[in-house]
Amino acid sequence: MRGQVVAVSLSERRGVSKHPVEAIELRADWGVVGDAHAGPWHRQVALLAWEDVLEAQARGLKVGAGSFAENLATRGLTLMTLPVGTRLQIGGACLEITQIGKPHDEPDVIHKLVGDSVHIKFHSHETAGNGITCYLAALEGGADGLDLSMAPVSGGTCQPDIITMWHALRGSDYDLGVDIDKIRHAETFFKEAMADYFLPPEAMATSPEIIWSPMPGGALTANTQMMRDNNMMDKYDDMITEMYDAVRLGGFGTSVTPVSQFYVQQAMNNVMFGKWKKIAPGYGKMVLGYFGHTPVAPDPEIVKIAGEQLGLAPTTTPVLKLNDADSKKGRAAAEKMLKAANLPVTDENVFIAASCFEKGIAFLKDPASAPDGIRKISSMPKAAPAASSEGCTVTVNGKAYGVVLKNGKAIVNGKEYAVDVTDGLPAAAAPAAAASAAGAGGETIAAPVPGIVLRLSVANGAAVQADDELLVIEAMKMEIPIKASVGGTVTLHVSPADRVNTGDTLASVS
Repeated sequence: MRGQVVAVSLSERRGVSKHPVEAIELRADWGVVGDAHAGPWHRQVALLAWEDVLEAQARGLKVGAGSFAENLATRGLTLMTLPVGTRLQIGGACLEITQIGKPHDEPDVIHKLVGDSVHIKFHSHETAGNGITCYLAALEGGADGLDLSMAPVSGGTCQPDIITMWHALRGSDYDLGVDIDKIRHAETFFKEAMADYFLPPEAMATSPEIIWSPMPGGALTANTQMMRDNNMMDKYDDMITEMYDAVRLGGFGTSVTPVSQFYVQQAMNNVMFGKWKKIAPGYGKMVLGYFGHTPVAPDPEIVKIAGEQLGLAPTTTPVLKLNDADSKKGRAAAEKMLKAANLPVTDENVFIAASCFEKGIAFLKDPASAPDGIRKISSMPKAAPAASSEGCTVTVNGKAYGVVLKNGKAIVNGKEYAVDVTDGLPAAAAPAAAASAAGAGGETIAAPVPGIVLRLSVANGAAVQADDELLVIEAMKMEIPIKASVGGTVTLHVSPADRVNTGDTLASVS
């Protein structure tokens, strides 16, 4: 069998593509002089058939000599069929075949599926504490690259640490191809740059329980920040526990946005309202088939409960047909929303309005008002001072106020107000309060959870029936409808964008 060498390449570091050169020097029992893979071991020189490079180019990939980390590109030799021990005469040098492919029981499992020309990069998180093990397995399976991160944000819900991975690969056939001293130096500056940013403790932690949750890293921190903002972090452990049933009984949908949010929302509903007492709309529509098929059929009892609560029947109709039949969805509906808000009808705005509805319109009206999710330590509220015997705590609609009356001033939660305090009530005050409380059979409707008023469903003073929707609050990315408990005339006590706490009065019906 005769062939020819069409290109020679080398690299000074492992784990990277090699670059073509005009000539190389082969040294006995060493390999290519100046190449990172040379040395006293059994894989000193790498060969690749040039025909494989041409095939990759035909697929549209921009590759050439050295792209696949080969030292010698040959033409006319069926390298993969040559038995170990075969000797190749190249000029004055003699090469002995010591290995075919990767040193694994099942070489290049991944590339058998996608082809040798595809560059495979593996990405995972360290949330469960097994990221390094998964990365090592990925390399053994044929991965070409790894996504890694750097302290202080590595680990937890981020990627495994680059320095830890570097240590794990020492003495193996793999190398990250980095200067570890430069990485350590860069890390010093990165830590300084991140010093003022709040890193949630749950984001940095690892937990083996995540395997049973399962809680994706992106969903975890996005939601725990909202829980922290709404003073609900005491529900965190219970939410993690409830994720198990939410995922298992919901059909094991792929835990990425938006399905991961469906699971979190349902888990939180199970914590706040009782097990399956309130089905989150997204979760309910998913188990009913309105987003297509889940990998595993959802639990029939959950499907039944979702159908009853949402007033929807299970469906197998394709999603696109469902959307096309819904007058509230699609381009025409989005354009109508934009025109009503006096916003330009552009492709970008249509996409935002169609995807996010009221929140999208609010963003387009005032992009600066959209939360960026960034928390800086220097701008976070300071810890409350220790409790004092001076003053008192006044709780109104579930919200606590620290009040101190002193020297003609009222200090409420640290802010001073000028006040004039006299004993007793004005003559008209008591009857008015009594009349309000009596309300002729009136009902006060309070916020079930902390959140933000998303929209009002009725006008102030409108006549409503029991179970009519009055408004919608958003909490933890969930839209929670607030309904009338009795029929009558509604009085709204909130406006869109108002932030409310549990127990705050939203509306009253009399």
